[in-house]
Parts: sequence; C-alpha cells; structure tokens
Amino acid sequence: MGVLFTYNLKLSLCFILFYFVYKIIFSRETFYRANRLILIGFCLFALLIPFIELNIGRWHIHDTINRYETFLANTSSEYINQYQIGTPALNEKGQNVVPFADERIVPEKTEQFANLTLVNIILLLYLVGIVFFSIKIIYPNILIIRLIYKYKKRKLGKVRLIIHDENYTPFSWMNYIIISRTDYVANGKMIIQHELAHVKQFHAIDLVIIKLLTILQWYNPAMWLIDKELQDIHEYEADSFVIDSGIDAKQYQLLLIKETVGSSLFNSMTNSLNHSKLKKRITMMLKEKSKTQNRWKYLLILPLVAISVATFAYVEIPKGIEGIPSAEINEKNQERKKIEGTWRLVETKNFDQSTNDQSVKLITEDSFVWYRYDADGNVLTGAGGKYTFENGEYVEQIDFTLPTMKYWKGKKAVVKIEFKDNRMICNGVLDGKVNIVEEWERVK
Repeated sequence: MGVLFTYNLKLSLCFILFYFVYKIIFSRETFYRANRLILIGFCLFALLIPFIELNIGRWHIHDTINRYETFLANTSSEYINQYQIGTPALNEKGQNVVPFADERIVPEKTEQFANLTLVNIILLLYLVGIVFFSIKIIYPNILIIRLIYKYKKRKLGKVRLIIHDENYTPFSWMNYIIISRTDYVANGKMIIQHELAHVKQFHAIDLVIIKLLTILQWYNPAMWLIDKELQDIHEYEADSFVIDSGIDAKQYQLLLIKETVGSSLFNSMTNSLNHSKLKKRITMMLKEKSKTQNRWKYLLILPLVAISVATFAYVEIPKGIEGIPSAEINEKNQERKKIEGTWRLVETKNFDQSTNDQSVKLITEDSFVWYRYDADGNVLTGAGGKYTFENGEYVEQIDFTLPTMKYWKGKKAVVKIEFKDNRMICNGVLDGKVNIVEEWERVK
C-alpha cells in the first residue's frame, strides 16, 4: 500500500512539474507534432522514473519522499499486525514472551489504528475514483460500438465512414469516421477531411494512452490539464491539415462556429470537430507560424527529464560514498544489529512500578514497541515509534501510545547504551527532564 501511494505521489509531482514547464515554454509554439510527441513521450517516461535506480548522493527531497514512503508503509496492515496492542511479542524461536491472557486485554483503538484507518480510507477513495472514471470513459465507447454496428459502413481507403441519423457532432474513433446524415449533406467534404486528419495521424492512440494515465491519476489536476492540452493539439493539427488541403479557411471557420452547438457525448475518447474551444482554434489558425530557430526550446526537455530522474528515481547510496569507507559502514551496521531483538526489563529506577509488573521491548531495524503488563498478563501501558542508534547513543521518537501514556506522544528519549553479555544497560533522559535508568536482558 505504501509503495502504491509513494509511486503515485512521485508521478503526480512529475506531471505537475512537466505541465508548468510545457505551458510556459512550449504551448504557444505552432510545432504541433513536436508538442504532441513531448506530451505523450514524457508522460510515458514518467511511469518508469520511480523504477530507475541511481547511485548518487541523497538530496533533501529524497529524504522527504522516503519519510512519506516509510510512514505509509508503516501504516499498512503488516506493520499493524506486528505492533498492534494485544499481539504478543515473539522471540527468535517463535515463543510468546508476553503472556497475554486473552482478547479482553486489547484496549480501544489507539492512534496507530486511526492511522491505518485513514490510509485505508484514502486507498478506498482512490479505488472508487478509478472505478468511477473508468466507467465514465468506457460507457461512451460502448455507445460508439453500438452506433458502428447499427449503421452501414462505407470504405474510404483503409478508413470506414459511418453515416447515422442521430444528433451527434461528427467525430473519429479509431479507424472510423462517424457523421450525421445532415452534416454529411451540408458540409461532408470539410468534416471528413478534418476527421481523416485525426485518423491518419493516429490521434486515437494518444487518447487511449492519456486516458489510462488520467484514470491512474484522476485526483491530479495537472493530469487533466495535460489531457486537455493534448486534445487541443489534435484539433490544431487537424485544422492545419484541412487548411493545407486547399479548403477555404473562412468557410471552415464558419463550419466550426456552427458545429459548436452539437452534442458532445463522445468527447472523452474521440476526436470531435468541436472538441477544443472555438476561439483558441481560430486564433491558432490565424497565428503566424513559429520561427524555425525556436526549435531550440525543445532541447530544454532534456534538463527537465534529468531533474525528474534525479529527484524522483530510486536513490541508492553505494558503500563508501561521501568519503565513508565501506568498512566503517559495515561497522555501523554491526553496531545497529546489537540493539535489534526482543528485550525484557530486569532492573529499573524510573517510575513507580510494582515488582510484579513486567516490561518487554521489541526493536526492529528502525522501529520499537514497548509494553508493560501485570502478573496476569493485562497490558498496563505501552508506546512505540522510530529510533536511531549510533555511537552508543539510542534516540527514541514516540509516535503512538496507549491512552495511559498519551502525554508522552511526540516526546523524545535520548539514552546512552552499554552492552554486557546479553544485557543492555541504559542511562538517559526522556523529554529532557525525566531520568531513564534501566537494564534489559535479551530474550532468547
């Protein structure tokens, strides 16, 4: 779940960055084919960026994204199942080291459970959005297929022409040109020439690609704006094709004005004669062609790609990077391994605690969870969160607690640790004011 959310987050940021660059630098140029290739090409390449692995130094944004990924991953069911209240801690042999009596000891939802619920709700909304927009896009295609099978098809080379009696704006779909009988009689030549341009330039393939991406990123406004930009480019290309074929520009513009009042039921997955805003299309027809020397702008897509890859690709820090020898890295890993495992409190000079009470702490690679329970196995209190351990200094960040320790959520404990045989001796301070003096024994 965390991987899915992080992947979508990276894609969203890529598309947002790309859209603003495209809008500022490329959108005003009349190099329609180049603009179209950039839109489709970058969107497809962006899908691969999170899978690219780089061996470079980490940037601040890498750490930020990694924190989100870790948080989302830690709120997954696997994380909750490992640390949830009422689940016994296990030693290396799989034996229960916390003698929980039964399910009645499980307290009411903690904030960690609330995080899980929130992530599940977000995931559910995301999936509902995918289903909704999939239906919204698929439904018109079903109507188009019914329309195709309902009416007779005529051949225009490799293209199929369908003339129907419905009140739909003329449009092209895959290898079909679909036009009403009224439009065919009145302006058939210009309309067919326009839709033929869409078919010959394979605009339908672009629409399939961009619609699939829009479904995946339905919550991202930048994706819908990119979709709109691509549809506009399709119309600019088709308009240019019609004018260059020798059709009178004024008559064609009058046709566009007339067709703007037609039905646009199929616009989501088709190239329609009135797909773009009329004013913009006429403006682009009258606009002077961009100068050839302006093509240098398209080289700017290369640094954009480089920035996107360097920012959102998977970054792996190789051993020995930034002047740290591999031997030193291995030594730090060995030091961290010393603290991982299941520990039982054997001596403490901290809070008032009954001699019959017991405490167990489970420390993983980067997280910890701690519980105190009485002789009957009833949980009295507990907490958990993230930690760091380096040069003998153990720092805990308390991220969630049981209700009895709610005050300590968000607090930090800084402890110096010494290891003697299978014992861990701790001496430090919690929240900068409460002394911690403990001795833990590793549970085997």
